[in-house]
Amino acid sequence: MKRLCIFSFFDYEGKVDQYVINILEQLKKNVEKLIVVINGEIGEQEKEKIQVITADIFVRPNLGFDSGAYKFVFNKIGKNGLMNYEQLILCNDTFYGPFTPIDNLLIKINESKADFGGLCYAETNIMNYIHSFFLVFNQTILTDGILYDYFQKNINEQESDIKNVYLNFELGLFNCLVQGGYSFYYFEKKITIGVRKNCSKALIDYGIPIFKKKSFSKEFYDKDGLFKAMQYIYYHTDYRLEYIIENAARLYGFKETIQDILAYEVGPIKEYRLPVSTVSETDIIKFIKENNQVYIYGAGLIGLHIWKKYIRYFHNFGGFIVSEKENAVSGEYAVYELREIAKNRNAAIIVGMNSKFSEEIRETVKDFDKVMFLWD
Repeated sequence: MKRLCIFSFFDYEGKVDQYVINILEQLKKNVEKLIVVINGEIGEQEKEKIQVITADIFVRPNLGFDSGAYKFVFNKIGKNGLMNYEQLILCNDTFYGPFTPIDNLLIKINESKADFGGLCYAETNIMNYIHSFFLVFNQTILTDGILYDYFQKNINEQESDIKNVYLNFELGLFNCLVQGGYSFYYFEKKITIGVRKNCSKALIDYGIPIFKKKSFSKEFYDKDGLFKAMQYIYYHTDYRLEYIIENAARLYGFKETIQDILAYEVGPIKEYRLPVSTVSETDIIKFIKENNQVYIYGAGLIGLHIWKKYIRYFHNFGGFIVSEKENAVSGEYAVYELREIAKNRNAAIIVGMNSKFSEEIRETVKDFDKVMFLWD
């Protein structure tokens, strides 16, 4: 199969650790062409580690995150160049693994006959997506040109806000392809947990053969889950635990040895479930269609996602409502504080925030007759 892989790499210190080499070596065995895009600076010695595997390397400023790196290559090879391939892999360096050969993953995706796929699929009713750290697109999508066109229209190579990457790449691309009628595949089970906070459950219970580097960060660190995952990797896979320890020690100050990890008595594993909206897509569309003017309370990721996903159903989109206007970034539509539309009690409002913030503003919008909350 004529297969192209674009690998996006970034490291704060410009270091290429062995876990990255492992990913690249596996990818190289399974593709006709492997292109590595380095976002940011890298020393010649570190770059040489990659050159042993592939000569197709680009170094660019650290802008645009992984989606910017992919668009950079799309612009280099062009729409017709992309059409020449039967399959495209987009992969980044944000995970350890895979703990099973990459060719096994590709075989499963090919056997599914789906148009595109990945390892982790999350479904929360309002925000459904395949995690973008490993994506595979088959020939139909490449020859139709929809992937190239989407990147040209929606992906900013110079993007500096990770929120917009999630919005336009991870969420937006998935919704575009699904709405376009393309079928998708995901490895093993649908994810109902946060993969960074639940690395052992994702690996062992859901069969996801990776875990995210950020599982070592302060935000997501759960010692029992993390150590259980590493014990499982040591005893049940051929993956070298040293690769993980080397990188985690440098980036996150992890100080434990393999002996420490294996000797640790793992306690009960907590489960951190993804919040699932209590309203469905059908409910949201019905609410929008039934109301002449609809506002979205919240201009963060959830609010912007609802606007982008359902924009074609609005009769008259009033704009975004925020608590403090001076902190909001205005875009194509107006941004208001609630007091500015207080006289318009007939206005319909979708509260496009997470469950915590939605609860905090529930009292604030009590005088409005038509308010849709996404969570109980």
